[in-house]
Amino acid sequence: MESALDPDYTTNRTFLGTGSYIDDDEITPAESCHEPKSSGEKVATWIRKAVPRPHWKRTDIYYYEEGKTELLRPLNEVRDYCFKNKLKFQSDLFDFKGTDTYSGVVSKNHESSSSMSSE
Repeated sequence: MESALDPDYTTNRTFLGTGSYIDDDEITPAESCHEPKSSGEKVATWIRKAVPRPHWKRTDIYYYEEGKTELLRPLNEVRDYCFKNKLKFQSDLFDFKGTDTYSGVVSKNHESSSSMSSE
């Protein structure tokens, strides 16, 4: 084990969201980006919520599953939530850019437009 012998050895560690870490070189593609593995995964309806910061020009973007209250941000939280709840993770549905102030139901056909705000 080189890390015990070499004082200059460093490792990159990834937080797993469970209070533990894993070395990045131990992560396989299946672990680093969850893609559906079985037909048992549900497809969720996602809601995008744009929240302007008071006294700032910045807008924070959150996503949550329809009918739920847990706000998710960033994409890693969405991925972990999908894995935990056996939902299909579709990374292309999520856009955290604050320049798009759209709030409402998310679909693959969503065209960025601040005039489409529904909240």
